[in-house]
Amino acid sequence: MIHVLETPWYNLIRAVITATEPSDARRVVGTVLVEIFRKRDGGRSKNIPDIYARYDSLIENLYVSPGYRGKGYGRALLDAAEDYVRGRGCRNVCLEWSKHDSPLTVIDWYVRRGYDDKLINNRATYALLAKDLKVPADAEPETEEKDGADNDA
Repeated sequence: MIHVLETPWYNLIRAVITATEPSDARRVVGTVLVEIFRKRDGGRSKNIPDIYARYDSLIENLYVSPGYRGKGYGRALLDAAEDYVRGRGCRNVCLEWSKHDSPLTVIDWYVRRGYDDKLINNRATYALLAKDLKVPADAEPETEEKDGADNDA
């Protein structure tokens, strides 16, 4: 099962998405973090690093426990993350890969799911991948201010 928890993070939209075992919803087998580069009031945060300037959202820290890999949990988490940002009006998404976190073959896995490698450094230790999303006509960016705070850190 997939669970989405939207969490306040300064004035941005951020969510933690988890996958659990179908037979035990308390056993988390994978997670992914999603960040939307718009403030909750609809503006764009000023504190987004330049490397992300062309993108609406970021998927990071996709992780599936070793005993559950190869069973579709990673794909389900990635699909849920894309659905989440698409449902909030994001037209594209990017993600980072690091040699220190996962093998180079993971890039191929993302490419098979529609991601283009936008930047790979010459040592093949870092990559930025991106994907254009098909956004439904009824998906609108959220503009409601939930807590009235304007913490743009």
